[in-house]
Amino acid sequence: DVIGTITAGANSYMSMQDNEVTTSSGHLKVHSADDVNLDANSGVTNIQYQGTEKLRITAGASSPVIFQPKADNYDMAFNQYDGTEVMRITDNARVGIGTATPDYMLHLKSSTSSKPVFMIQNTNADANSGELQFYKSTTDEATNDYAGKLSFYFDNDAAQKTLGAKIYSTAQSVTDGAEGGYLYFSTMKAGTETVTMTMKSGNIGFGDTSPGYQYHFSDR
Repeated sequence: DVIGTITAGANSYMSMQDNEVTTSSGHLKVHSADDVNLDANSGVTNIQYQGTEKLRITAGASSPVIFQPKADNYDMAFNQYDGTEVMRITDNARVGIGTATPDYMLHLKSSTSSKPVFMIQNTNADANSGELQFYKSTTDEATNDYAGKLSFYFDNDAAQKTLGAKIYSTAQSVTDGAEGGYLYFSTMKAGTETVTMTMKSGNIGFGDTSPGYQYHFSDR
């Protein structure tokens, strides 16, 4: 075992082969016939660049294990064997898969036809499946609060991101025991979002956003 600090000069190369430490020029190389362990009593392992700490790995007596960039505005990137980046965690707490500049908390991007694909798979033998769940959790719940949205966008001929259609839900009533909800289907019509169909407490409205009957048609 080597206890303490091993210091290599600017042009030195240290090699440990079969638990033997040697030096020569160029790099630091660790080669062992068994596992290579980094064991710090503090639980903190630092990776530095020219004497400045850039990455810290903290593994204490309890969960979690923490990977922490130690330089401001530093992202964490994960690359394939050929150097191609596949995922990035940015300094502003966003995750990009296929993009180094994610616009949202989770951003998937691909230049391949029919991708990216997001799959939720359940392999249990019963009749139940997985689900995509939107949950509006607040302390000031109120009627007409949005519960969730699915929005569909495309680029127009001016290269502008444009809404094409949307499915969204709001609360009709938040009273305990008398809850009610709306489900809206809207599409763009001549540049304006237009609600085409509404589902409200068992009623369906076509062209009407507050249907009063089981099937309610409104002439536009």
